[in-house]
Amino acid sequence: MKGKLVRYQKAGALHFITLSCFRRQPLLNATAAYMCFEHELEIVRRQYEFVVPRYVLMPEHVHLQVGETRIASLAVALQVLKQQTSRELKRWTIILRAFQVACLPFLCGASLICAQLQQPTRGAVKGELDYPNGAPAKGFMVSVIGTSRTRTNGVETMTDEKGNFSAPNLGFGSYILAPYFNSADTRYPAGTGQFFDKHLVRFAVSPDQPTATVKVQLDPPALIISGDAFDKVSGEPVAVQIKMWQIEDPENKWAKFASSAAGKYHCWLPAGKAIVLRASAEGYQDFESTIPAITNGVDPVVDIAMVPKKDAKEH
Repeated sequence: MKGKLVRYQKAGALHFITLSCFRRQPLLNATAAYMCFEHELEIVRRQYEFVVPRYVLMPEHVHLQVGETRIASLAVALQVLKQQTSRELKRWTIILRAFQVACLPFLCGASLICAQLQQPTRGAVKGELDYPNGAPAKGFMVSVIGTSRTRTNGVETMTDEKGNFSAPNLGFGSYILAPYFNSADTRYPAGTGQFFDKHLVRFAVSPDQPTATVKVQLDPPALIISGDAFDKVSGEPVAVQIKMWQIEDPENKWAKFASSAAGKYHCWLPAGKAIVLRASAEGYQDFESTIPAITNGVDPVVDIAMVPKKDAKEH
């Protein structure tokens, strides 16, 4: 290939990425290896705050479609994902080999004892999700993720009409419970790290306490802000970079994203909070608008009229 490879990041687009195993070896040819990769992918996704709309796992490679990271760069996140997955696969390969050797004498003289050792006792978690007014949060996904020490595979369940949920068959150890709303047009961005990561709950199950009970109170449903960015003089669409923050906390710019090439954008807003929206683009004066606190549940529409810098100087 002639010339240097050009990588476009922080452009508000999805990326298609292929990760190959060392020397194309089939290191992911077992269900346990797949689950190990999925577990590490979820940990890194939450750590660097990016979405994974779809992925394909093959014995010797992985295809990923991922969004932009909100923390560090996508290259850093992928490097961490590869390193952690490689480390954990090696660790569990050693553990499994040692376990097989340790069980060999039992298999020769007392196969029943060895069979019992291979069947660990399991635990469970149950609980409920509701809103501050006491209404049940029905139809929410609840992701139960084992920590690196337990190495228990992740489990997902859904709340019923009363907001109750349960996840059985958990190995003893520590877990993280994360609720989210699984919908394409959602008031609760699923897995983006923008809304529900603050509701993460840690719990543990053990022989002394095999069933954990968890109750999570969620924030009210968010609003969706949308609009178009355009050149105020020509009316042509303009691709802009957008930042938003609460008036009461100007240092915490919790939303940073880009519009589409056609200037269209949308993002969630916390209900009942006054927001400042600022848009910028090369060759244009910064646009800033204050969005008052909205309590009627109506989604705001804010169009962004970008003034070219030369016109701004004339005025």
